[in-house]
Amino acid sequence: MELTVQIRTGGYTGDPSDLTQVLDAIRDVFARLPVSRVIMGWCVLPEVYQQAASIVHDLGAELYLWLPMFSENGLLRDCSPVIGLSGQESRPYQLDDSENFDFYCPNSPVNQSALLSLYDEYFAGIGFDGVFLDKIRYPSLINGLDGGLGCFCPNCLTAYDEAGIDIDALRSRISALPYLETPFGVSDYQTGRYVFTDSLWDNFFSLRQSIVSVALRNQCAALRQLGLKIGLDVFAPFLSQFVGQDITLLSQLADFIKPMMYSATLAPAGLPFETAALLRATGMEDDPRSYYRIIGFDPTIQPFDLYFCAREIEALRQACICPIHPGIELNRIPGVAPTTTEYVSRCLDAYEGAPGLVLSWNLLNMPANHLDTVAARFR
Repeated sequence: MELTVQIRTGGYTGDPSDLTQVLDAIRDVFARLPVSRVIMGWCVLPEVYQQAASIVHDLGAELYLWLPMFSENGLLRDCSPVIGLSGQESRPYQLDDSENFDFYCPNSPVNQSALLSLYDEYFAGIGFDGVFLDKIRYPSLINGLDGGLGCFCPNCLTAYDEAGIDIDALRSRISALPYLETPFGVSDYQTGRYVFTDSLWDNFFSLRQSIVSVALRNQCAALRQLGLKIGLDVFAPFLSQFVGQDITLLSQLADFIKPMMYSATLAPAGLPFETAALLRATGMEDDPRSYYRIIGFDPTIQPFDLYFCAREIEALRQACICPIHPGIELNRIPGVAPTTTEYVSRCLDAYEGAPGLVLSWNLLNMPANHLDTVAARFR
């Protein structure tokens, strides 16, 4: 099993992580674990990565640059926002001062080109082995119905029309939420994607997946021409279709994919957090079992049923071309990621058959006993 570790060096703005702390954390984790890959990002200070690259490469591992694709980039480039049903820009979800979850439309050529422009200006020549692309999606429903079921910019409206989607009917359907008796009507599950009984919903979600996949294909091709490998950060399989991610399609583009299986995280991408937003938006929060039964999961188990999550990952692994490395949160952040060593141990049990794990999402906040729990499995 390959082990990958993530380090959050700070956002595009604000204070970066302390360089000495970052380098010490890298040395410490290699002393504890057989790490194959380090993912770092995305502050724009080259010295952070230059010194880390020297250490990581001397230890025989790869260094990937962690970059957001359809969020954050508007802080440094002119980007086109996701437009909600109201005709207004999707409101951002502000996690902290360095990460705002302000999304830009994946269907905009301007937004697609921002990634390569930023890489060329701030990160070229440092010696990365690969790029790890995050936020390759539309906003989730934590941005509310207005943004979470967008986009209604000119590019997307044209795409809906060309795909035969009745835009007026789509607007009416979204406006009727959360009062529809059966909001989406899932009729079947295919690995990485739900099939919706209602053809309007099914065509809408499928089109958004296609838009994200095509946009990503173009950017990955350009990054590979620079000699870079590709890793992708995606939502857990049972949530991915709601944000425009068809993981089986994306697996054609990547060297590995990390589904964010954050069963204890109360923040964006966390399974309890994102599912709660979905339930609120669709009016199912008073009877969550109506949704949970669809995905075969018992909500009385906390944190999320790891047996179900492991089943999802195994099905995804068999359907995808590239390796699937589940991401488990080892960082402990009060009010956001209240992880314990017992939780870490159960995650390791759940995903023991995976070809790799990504220890997420910030090494700088990982307690030593969490790392030791992982290390005990490799002795």
